[in-house]
Amino acid sequence: MKQKRVLYNSLVTPHFTYADIIWNKCGTINQNKLQQAQNYAAKSILGRSKYSSSKEALRKLELLRLKDKRDIHTAVFVKKALDEKAPKEIVNKYNNQQRPLTLRQGRLQTPRHRTNLYETGAYYSSIQIWNSIPQEIKETPAHQFKSKLQKHKLSHAEI
Repeated sequence: MKQKRVLYNSLVTPHFTYADIIWNKCGTINQNKLQQAQNYAAKSILGRSKYSSSKEALRKLELLRLKDKRDIHTAVFVKKALDEKAPKEIVNKYNNQQRPLTLRQGRLQTPRHRTNLYETGAYYSSIQIWNSIPQEIKETPAHQFKSKLQKHKLSHAEI
């Protein structure tokens, strides 16, 4: 089981997470197909049939759903931008969304837009994801941010 887990983390996970911040809003059909692949992999690691519960398999292996992983990667990206550890253009873009009223709450102002297509973009969705994170996690130092957010997501997992 340990070897199967190592193989999953080294061979399968990178395919799910490569540039996932960009394709986060790839559409429901594609997201479901990717989630089905992860579910199948989790059941295979445990040696269960394809008809067994994927929720149980993910919970037993302590794996987050792919949507939660994408949200974590996006939140880490925004945290780096707000801590000015990203390229200057990206830092400026996120800093422009901080307003005095929302700054105390650690929230970013949602950008105004005219089309629904804008909402499917990485920038807009990253602000939505950032605003959904509890304040105490946002205030966490950068070196502990990802692990604290992962623990939060695992404890509140909707698997």
